Amino acid sequence: MLRLKMAESQQAIATEQVRLALIETRLKQIEQEDTMPTYEVVLKQVPAQKVAGVQGVAPNWAELGPTFNHLFDEVIGYLAQSGGKMTGPAIALYHDREYRDHDINVAAAMPTDSDLPGNARVHLHELPAVETMACLIYPGPFTGIEAGYKAMMDWIAANGYQISGPNREVYLAYEREGDPAKYVTELQIPVEKADKK
Repeated sequence: MLRLKMAESQQAIATEQVRLALIETRLKQIEQEDTMPTYEVVLKQVPAQKVAGVQGVAPNWAELGPTFNHLFDEVIGYLAQSGGKMTGPAIALYHDREYRDHDINVAAAMPTDSDLPGNARVHLHELPAVETMACLIYPGPFTGIEAGYKAMMDWIAANGYQISGPNREVYLAYEREGDPAKYVTELQIPVEKADKK
């Protein structure tokens, strides 16, 4: 019982350390707001896209990266074993409409034009077209991606829009063990005019 308690305490400490690091990052961002990069948000139509995807749940924000790594490994492994091919950059989806600290519903998807049956976990389906997608290109490591999302949320509110579906992250330049400074992510949020019924 004591060992179990010790393990639980160590997990709680690790979670709080991650939370503290996020708070420190946010404080640094606030202190540097005058020197923060400006992001350009554009609206565009996004066509429907066939993907192989798998859904999952990240226990908390600290486990988001490992959760996505596992999910993408699952999808890429299925495509490789089935002779399928990837036709575009990886896409992460966040299905929760409200912010959550725990049990974050996510999905990993790989664009493909392969005609495969899928399996118990990996499903081939079509990501729906989005008539009005707010998009922003975020360069750099994921540790600062919150600044990109803040810029998007501010733009959405200032321009009279509201979120109308799950947001996506399209990894235009990414290598798991690569240099995070070279990452390029397109943040995508479906929107509609706030007064739309």
